[in-house]
Amino acid sequence: MATALLLAGCDSAVIQGVVLDARGETLPGVSVHTVGTPYEALTNGRGEYRVRFVPQEEFHVQFFKTGYTTGDLRIQSVTEARSVRANPISLISLPESSGVYLSDNRFSHYERTTFDTPKQYERQSDESIVYGFLRAPVETKDLRPFIVIYRGFTIPRCCPKLNALEETEVKVGAKENVKAWIRAGEIPIEINEVDVGQGQLLSVLPAGELPYGAYAIHWGMLDGDMSVDESRAFAFKIVEEFTPTEAPEEPAATDAAKEADKKPVEVEDTEAPAQAPDQEL
Repeated sequence: MATALLLAGCDSAVIQGVVLDARGETLPGVSVHTVGTPYEALTNGRGEYRVRFVPQEEFHVQFFKTGYTTGDLRIQSVTEARSVRANPISLISLPESSGVYLSDNRFSHYERTTFDTPKQYERQSDESIVYGFLRAPVETKDLRPFIVIYRGFTIPRCCPKLNALEETEVKVGAKENVKAWIRAGEIPIEINEVDVGQGQLLSVLPAGELPYGAYAIHWGMLDGDMSVDESRAFAFKIVEEFTPTEAPEEPAATDAAKEADKKPVEVEDTEAPAQAPDQEL
C-alpha cells in the first residue's frame, strides 16, 4: 500500500505509526518488521509502534497478526537518519476457516453460508440427471449481500461461479419426491481482492440487487464437473422474513407417569394432634 509520509526532524532512523482494524479501532499486539533487517516491534495497547529501519532509497515494512490480513508499507527516498511517521495501516480480520461468508463492507462479522458437496441425482419429473444438494441454505434479508471468499490457501482463486438455485424433486435411493437444490442459471459477478496483493480474501459483487430466492457459489460441481479442486457449494437464500425455527416437542410422558396421574391423590390430615392430659408431678 502506498502511504504518504511526514518527516519529523530527529537524529534516529525510526518509523512510527498506528495500526487499526477495518472498523477504525486500534489494534494491539501486531508484529511490525522492516524487511531485510533484524528490526521489529509490537504495537502497544493503543495500536502504536516504533521500529528502527536502515535509511535507503526504498524499504519495506510488514505487519502481522494472527487472524488478520498482512499489512504492507513501502517507503521511498528516506536516505538520512530521521524519524518517519506513517499514515495509519489497516488490517482486516479473517474468518476462522476457508469458505464463503456473508459479511459487511467493514468486516465486523462473518456468517458462514451453508456448504455441501453436490451429488448426482435423478430428477423425479423426467428422470434426467441433475447435480445438487439437500440441505437448506442459510437465510439473509439483504438483497445485495456482501459475499466474501476466504481462500485460506485451499480454495482456488480461479473461476468461482454464482448460480441461482431452484428446488426440484429427485430420487434418493428407494425414496422418491425428495427435494434437492440444483442450479437454475448463472449470474455475472465481479471478483476483487480485499487484501490487495495477497489474494486470500476476495469479494464477490453481483451487478445489482438479487431477487428473493436461493443462490450458491461453486467451482463447477453444480455443472457436473467432479474433477474440480473445491468440491463444495456454498449456498444462501434471500428472504423477506426468516423461516421460524420449530419449537422442540415436549417429551412424551412415560407409562408410569400416566398411571400416577390416574391415581387419586391422598390428602394428609392437617389437624393438630390431640394433646396428652396433664401429668401429675
